Amino acid sequence: MIIFFFEDPSLNNPTNIFLNQRWGRHSIEVVCPNCHTTVRTRVETSSTIITIILAILLALFCLCLGLIPLCMSSCKKTIHYCPNCNYILGKVDEFE
Repeated sequence: MIIFFFEDPSLNNPTNIFLNQRWGRHSIEVVCPNCHTTVRTRVETSSTIITIILAILLALFCLCLGLIPLCMSSCKKTIHYCPNCNYILGKVDEFE
């Protein structure tokens, strides 16, 4: 799947309009709006404060349960970057 980006010339401050805004947790092929090349996104996941709070709450019930949110990618924020210019292409919040 290739996702194309278009800039709306009618706006004074152009913003990116995404043909398909569904970002997943895995790398996808897109056309970067910054460097205009077709690339496979670089994906990075990171724990957020919500992930840490959930881990602490689960650890109160059972210590080994507290590790689950820290190991699951669906409990972390995912960011898609262009590997050429490091432009942020898309984000997926935790628990989406």
